[in-house]
Amino acid sequence: MEIITEHLKKVNLVDISTGKTNPRSDFNEQSILELSESIKENGLLQPLLVRPTDKGYELVCGERRLRACKLIDLESIPVQIKDLDDQEALEAQIIENLECTKK
Repeated sequence: MEIITEHLKKVNLVDISTGKTNPRSDFNEQSILELSESIKENGLLQPLLVRPTDKGYELVCGERRLRACKLIDLESIPVQIKDLDDQEALEAQIIENLECTKK
């Protein structure tokens, strides 16, 4: 694992599992494809938020970004790792989904 900054680390995509508490289940495949093209051209501008598990990391926020990164076969990506319980993870996901709908 490569440390990028004090709060960010670069981890392998295979070590990140999708979150079990994500309230969002509908993803527009076309927008994910467009996001993957943007990431290919500009890089990943916002790291994912993950929490540690026994087998690696669980995604808390950034499922669209994760899916887009997988489409372009990135090996590793920057993440912010926070030790969150299920309630805190759900709150973070709700806040992110609300922020996305404002854009």
